[in-house]
Amino acid sequence: SLGAPSLQVGGFHWAEARTSNKLGSAHQQVAPMAKIRKVEVRNFRSLKSFEWYPTEGLNCLIGPGDSGKSTVLEAIDMCLGARRNLSFTDVDFHELKYDAPISISVTVGELPQPLKSIEEYGDYFRGFEAPGKLLDEPKKGLEPVLTVQLLVEADMEPRWRLNSDRTADVHPARM
Repeated sequence: SLGAPSLQVGGFHWAEARTSNKLGSAHQQVAPMAKIRKVEVRNFRSLKSFEWYPTEGLNCLIGPGDSGKSTVLEAIDMCLGARRNLSFTDVDFHELKYDAPISISVTVGELPQPLKSIEEYGDYFRGFEAPGKLLDEPKKGLEPVLTVQLLVEADMEPRWRLNSDRTADVHPARM
């Protein structure tokens, strides 16, 4: 049975599977787990503008109550999670200002092989260089990454897309 969290991007779903045998439990990797390289949240609940480059290893969000820690985690889940039946209301918009859209972008790296397809995702690849340097153009020596964006405008309808500045006008939505 599947026992570890999974991640879905662009219709591709991967997870770590757990299998049992006579010797006990064993881990069998179905596909590698992508790593979050950057999180950007705009106009979502208590967060007017938030940008974060998680580091390797364990990352902790520390702060006083009502400072937005849970909002960051929920934003990541809304953007990358498998649910596509999210509902938004005016209270989800920062200071109830629904004239400015909610934008949640999560950039993932260490992509599994199916997400490295040039034919399928090449226009959307970006380049990442640690620590915290994200370029819209992929270049030799930079890690190829994909950015998933969740956008919610005044109509309250969530829209997901793969995001790249160089493809925004050519390919308005890809999900």
